[in-house]
Amino acid sequence: MNHNTPPDDGRPLADLIRELREHREFVPRHELELLDHVADFAARNEVTAVPPRARDAVRDLHARFVRPHLTAARSNEE
Repeated sequence: MNHNTPPDDGRPLADLIRELREHREFVPRHELELLDHVADFAARNEVTAVPPRARDAVRDLHARFVRPHLTAARSNEE
């Protein structure tokens, strides 16, 4: 497990995947391939069946590539 993986904030995996796809311009292509693989697995199975390492990977991608842009956008709105 990546020791830098952010803690689980309780958000549904589907929400994180949706936001990553909405902001794919910020995510490197090779990371999107991982995301697509996890999303496909989640779509075929119950999301709770997604292995913990895959959930950690999605949370890590979201924290590195999407969360900073969402935070900056919210700051600009204030």
